[in-house]
Amino acid sequence: MNYHFFLVFALLCSSVLAQTLPYPRQSVFVEAGGNGLGYSLNYERSLNRSLAVRLGGSWLRLTEQGSRKRQTLMTVPVTISYLLQFGASAHHAEFGAGISLLYATGDLTENDRTTDLFPNLTGTVGYRYQRPAGGLLLKVGFTPFLGMRTLTDNGGFAFAPLGSRLQPWGGIGIGYGF
Repeated sequence: MNYHFFLVFALLCSSVLAQTLPYPRQSVFVEAGGNGLGYSLNYERSLNRSLAVRLGGSWLRLTEQGSRKRQTLMTVPVTISYLLQFGASAHHAEFGAGISLLYATGDLTENDRTTDLFPNLTGTVGYRYQRPAGGLLLKVGFTPFLGMRTLTDNGGFAFAPLGSRLQPWGGIGIGYGF
């Protein structure tokens, strides 16, 4: 009899604990700047209360003044973040790392190429506001890039804005967690 009482008590406590400490499993957000360079639309999946994996995308069409050169840039940021929550509040420190793939097509200025794929290492150090139960998500952060060699031309480096050096960058985002 005591064994059954203990089992029922343990199950009730675990379900109550799960209800009082929720966290958003998924988030969608728009980020200006950040890991997607100009902007990005992002989907994030929480693995637990502290770890989240993100996949984003953006598309830009650029025309160079004077030369009329046109380029289309597509970026795909893929990151993993660690969220450090301050108590039971909605305030978090965010630390992350990943890669931002940049696909460029058009009149590229380097090596007379028409298409190229640039992998860029990226990171995140920032602040995030997100309630444990979900809802509004706000974030701001320092998101530097490290330009890597192109994938289609092993002798070439990434296009001029990133080069082969560490490039400071930042971003701000707004979205919704559910």
